[in-house]
Amino acid sequence: MSDNQNHKEDWRKVMLTQYSIFGTIAGLEVTALAIFASFSNSGLNLAEKILFTIISVALFLEVAMILWMINQERRVAWGDNMQSFQENETFLRILLIIIMILNWALILSLLVIHVW
Repeated sequence: MSDNQNHKEDWRKVMLTQYSIFGTIAGLEVTALAIFASFSNSGLNLAEKILFTIISVALFLEVAMILWMINQERRVAWGDNMQSFQENETFLRILLIIIMILNWALILSLLVIHVW
């Protein structure tokens, strides 16, 4: 294999791994919210309801961003001219990671508020 083919193969492996991890994290967030909602039989106070709603909206945006980025990467892989996306890819990936971290922090906050 040539260096260019090796680079493309490595890039594909990295993209597959990256989006598998993103999908797993998003799935864990959904599961955490579903479990929280199912065990909250006594009802939620106002703060918990607001936090749950914020987390749900952030999770929706997170999943939408993951799917959009996967589509953009697919277009890059098939050779579409995606210069603007390629220039902003690092920023977008970091933004997505920050959103995921904040969402986990909000989920943990929700659990702490509910326990206390």
